[in-house]
Amino acid sequence: QETIRVNVMMLKTSGEFHKGQVVFNITYVNGQVYLNDFPMKSGVAHVTCQTIILENGNSDNLPDQQRLGTVSVRIMVHEWPLASSSDLQLIVIQEEVTEIDGKQVQQEEVTEIDILVKDLRVLRHSNYTVPLKESMLYSIPRDNDVLFTLPNLAGKGISLSCYKILLSIVDVLLYKGERTSLFLCFT
Repeated sequence: QETIRVNVMMLKTSGEFHKGQVVFNITYVNGQVYLNDFPMKSGVAHVTCQTIILENGNSDNLPDQQRLGTVSVRIMVHEWPLASSSDLQLIVIQEEVTEIDGKQVQQEEVTEIDILVKDLRVLRHSNYTVPLKESMLYSIPRDNDVLFTLPNLAGKGISLSCYKILLSIVDVLLYKGERTSLFLCFT
């Protein structure tokens, strides 16, 4: 599991920008990439989910404030086989935060996670930042993004069978390559 903090400039109600960070957990388990415990497929998805937001205090003396916020993020998962005769694979993950709580944000750098895998086992992983405009994700048109709005499953008591049905629906939509919005509600 890799916890990444994405630096963004957030718009205040006064119209000024201030620095903030969005926290994501990226996990690779048994051939599957997860964003905040939700499975991702190869390609680009535009995901709306709840996650932790860190906002800078008003001065150098004040600590960062932590809160839960609704974040829209483009996430790219790309898998490259490195040799035709082996199971060696490079998985590249990039993200771009587009909104926090319905307000547009500015992001100058993209966090890229590279995972080297053989036989579904992680051999090595690294992360670093690249300028947004030089990233692979930036060069991919948004028209083909698969859109998801994820529920906050924490503390909702969702059953395992219900969760498996949800994942099956997502798998079918991704397999068909359909551009669609999936809105999920749990009571």
